[in-house]
Amino acid sequence: MQDLVHSSGLFMFFFYAIAMLILGTVCFQIVKNMTEWLRNNQAPKETCRARLVAKRTHVFGNEMARTNYYVTFEWEGKRQEFRVRPDQYALLAEGDVGSLHFQGTRFLGFDRG
Repeated sequence: MQDLVHSSGLFMFFFYAIAMLILGTVCFQIVKNMTEWLRNNQAPKETCRARLVAKRTHVFGNEMARTNYYVTFEWEGKRQEFRVRPDQYALLAEGDVGSLHFQGTRFLGFDRG
């Protein structure tokens, strides 16, 4: 009987420890995303002449697979990757040169030419 009580207490300890770890991870991610959102809102909107140097996708999930789309621009010796919507991704090609519009890490648009 003593072993049953002891193993039950140990199970509850690990259950709560894992639950707290998951909750902590979720809270950390929420705070991180909110901080980036606020930082982007405070950043000035910028426009510069840039060249699209790379495109990539990231597929994740099992049954409900999702895809994130990323483009990397280069200008004045700087290079930055932006997450974009699928429709924006489809309209861009590596090597495109034009006006890049962004705010912090937020992609606002790109005009070829």
